[in-house]
Amino acid sequence: LLPAGAGAVLAYALAPLLIGGAPGLETALSGAAWLALAAGVLLTGAYRASRGIKIAAIGAGLAAGLVLTAVRPSWDRSAMTSGAYEKPYTYAAVEDAASAVGRSDIQFYEEDPGGVVAVVRSRDGTFLKVDGKTVGSASERIAPDILAAHIPMLLHKHPENVLLLGLGTGVTLGSVQRYEVKSIKVAESVEGVIRAAALFSPYSYNALEDKRLEVVRMSPREYMRLTDEKYDVVIHRSTGPSDPVHASAVSTDFMLLARSVLAYDGVFCYVVDLADVSRRCLMTTVAAFMGAFPYVTLWYGGATTVILAGSMEAFEVSEAAVAERLERPWVSNDLKRLQIGDAAGLLANFKMDREALRSYLGGFQGLDTDSRPYLGCRAAPVEPPGEAVATLADLNEYSISPLEMMGDVDDGSIEHKLMRDKYDRCREAGGYYVGSYEALVSGDQHEAARRLEYAASLCPANGLIQERLSYLYMHVSRDLAAAGRLEEAINVARRAIEVSPVSYLAFYNLATLEKERDPLVTISLLERLSELNPYFLPADIMRAELLLETGNITDASETISEVLSKEPMNPRAHHVRALCFIQRGLMEAARVELEFAVAADPDNADALAALGYTWLLAGDLDEAEKYYGEALGIEPDHFGALNNYATIVAEKGEYHKAIAVWQKALKLDPRNEGIKANIQEAMQKLGGG
Repeated sequence: LLPAGAGAVLAYALAPLLIGGAPGLETALSGAAWLALAAGVLLTGAYRASRGIKIAAIGAGLAAGLVLTAVRPSWDRSAMTSGAYEKPYTYAAVEDAASAVGRSDIQFYEEDPGGVVAVVRSRDGTFLKVDGKTVGSASERIAPDILAAHIPMLLHKHPENVLLLGLGTGVTLGSVQRYEVKSIKVAESVEGVIRAAALFSPYSYNALEDKRLEVVRMSPREYMRLTDEKYDVVIHRSTGPSDPVHASAVSTDFMLLARSVLAYDGVFCYVVDLADVSRRCLMTTVAAFMGAFPYVTLWYGGATTVILAGSMEAFEVSEAAVAERLERPWVSNDLKRLQIGDAAGLLANFKMDREALRSYLGGFQGLDTDSRPYLGCRAAPVEPPGEAVATLADLNEYSISPLEMMGDVDDGSIEHKLMRDKYDRCREAGGYYVGSYEALVSGDQHEAARRLEYAASLCPANGLIQERLSYLYMHVSRDLAAAGRLEEAINVARRAIEVSPVSYLAFYNLATLEKERDPLVTISLLERLSELNPYFLPADIMRAELLLETGNITDASETISEVLSKEPMNPRAHHVRALCFIQRGLMEAARVELEFAVAADPDNADALAALGYTWLLAGDLDEAEKYYGEALGIEPDHFGALNNYATIVAEKGEYHKAIAVWQKALKLDPRNEGIKANIQEAMQKLGGG
């Protein structure tokens, strides 16, 4: 044991130097284990013992290493990217946490020295995750990334040089590039994030290809310490206190460092997701921000996100000035993604100025510096979502009209009265908006929808309310569909589109509900979706499946070929192409596609069942039975696999087994006359007819 223990200590000390982070954490740990074994072997050879004992010990160690390497399962990437350890309360009340984590549609995965970087796609959008935490997305939560660009860019009179502290998805970068700036720099130390951002190019206007851009491979703090340049706008999107790269970004020292790289009239923008920080940490952050900048505003950024904007000079803002800036189509079109169509729609998200923030803080004197850190801001909180909503409600209590920020003077005109009434209604709408979140926390979706509907009626200019209401309708429709109330679900899903006609996700949600009822209507919905977002490939894959279902093999093949030209490694797309080959009788070509899909996603029951079908058509019952058995091992209630598996065992004369499997399938589809007939026939052959 002594040589083995010494070898392990030596190996794990040297592993980071010999292996590094490049191969990935899983490979590095495996390598460290083999180094430990090798060191143990060497030390065993030098240890005083008989030759036979040494040979036996070394042989046993090598054999154990080989066996463990062979049987060791690969890391579950879905679990690695789930963020279960980041917010354990999400899974604490779930009986089967493994099922709750589920199988993610992972488009990109890289174990970078700076963190495990992944791009995960779902029906709610595409998400960038670092160590399981979502740091950006192309989804309903895209608003903070877009507003993080427009708020500081509109607060500054003539921004020319911009610095982004962190790249994220690149959406903020793309929105900055809508303005006529001369240069943009991004400080990003995680290479995996830079590579992953390429997958969000359709939503960032191919931001990484802009000639004005320079990406600096440094952490934000490191770059600000080393640079002599001054910037008109600096934007920082906090990725949460658990991120080691940005952990100290909440400190007073960080705020002062950001101020040091600003031009005197520059604007610093700092985005905070309240779901990532405790109330005290938020107050500490606000106090640090106000300590660095004499002129401060706080804006609502969507969902549970707020945006702080600070400067050394007073902000000169007016509705007319903002409206003039929004006349530029490349700026206004970007904001229309959030259904913000005018200056009032943007200004409605203003919440607080310095005086209002001072009232919110009360006498709070929290301090967080590099030398005296507040540990509550340096570790991931474990508060449930209700805490973030409560913090948002607290902030809303102190909110003021944007007219206060604009230094409004009442001239007694009707126009002025109408403007004040408009912003007063929007301020009132903010209370109902927060109230909708409170209703959701208590589990009352219908009350949440009612409050959002009223908020939207009070402030129709604020597109964020419309977006949130549409998103809520989508979730309600899914719950109704799961409860078997399909007609009601479809009606609610249509309301989601009415509220947000620019939401491609709302169209996709309705399409998923309509596809079982009316394939042609679904195809029409998906075509409209493609006009809104030609890069959302799950819609194209669904359209190809429906075209195939309606007998249009040619268009289905063309559609899926276009998908594969954009994502050559997409397992689902290879699966659909295989189905096209099956329809044409090309079984060998179909198997090649399906084997690729299974290799990429070993738990894909649909692909395994399709492989079984190719062998069933070829008359090879043994191969077909094998693949259907594997599919059912993954998904026991897979209807197609159950039906065909029963058919195979019946062909082999195993009627009792076939009847039992068909009866299980019949429970899934009680009106299926074909299965009823199969059971009757099998029973007759058993003599029980």
